[in-house]
Amino acid sequence: MLAQSSGAHSNTSKEKDDKDDAVLVFGDGFVFSLKEPDGWHSVCGPEASEYGVNAVLIPSSAQSRARHVIIRVRVNPKTDENTLEDLKAGMRQYKQRYPKVQFAALDVTHAEYNTYTKLFAFPDDFYDHVAYVNPGPSSSFTLSVSMAKEKAPASHGELAAYANVVTSLHVPLGNATRQH
Repeated sequence: MLAQSSGAHSNTSKEKDDKDDAVLVFGDGFVFSLKEPDGWHSVCGPEASEYGVNAVLIPSSAQSRARHVIIRVRVNPKTDENTLEDLKAGMRQYKQRYPKVQFAALDVTHAEYNTYTKLFAFPDDFYDHVAYVNPGPSSSFTLSVSMAKEKAPASHGELAAYANVVTSLHVPLGNATRQH
């Protein structure tokens, strides 16, 4: 599957619809791929831009859809390699805006890329699983992956789908170099 995403105004193009194939997402200055978990489908382009991201994964499960569960993937410009500090800064900003937010550990890692995760929780109201993924020094961007859910913590299946998206991320080396 091939998808073009260039920010707020982008197009989507599907090359094939084979679940074994990766979804290729690209736009101005970036390209990455991900795999759709079983029971989920991805959208890019204008539909994803409505969420302020480059790709959105939507579950087919009626129960998950009723709780507004989605997985969002966003490209972020990189200024340095200190991605953990980016997450900490995001947590500080969130805490200032939403003083009642609680943070908890979230154990999701990527085999190749530095990954920093945290659960942002408003118990019985809203849960957001957040991962910052740094493809390395040759990349001019990082990726953030978040999964939001209303009213209840993510189910085992939802967490597995989220982890599958994070671990499937791939940034081709030839396309991750900094633009000078």
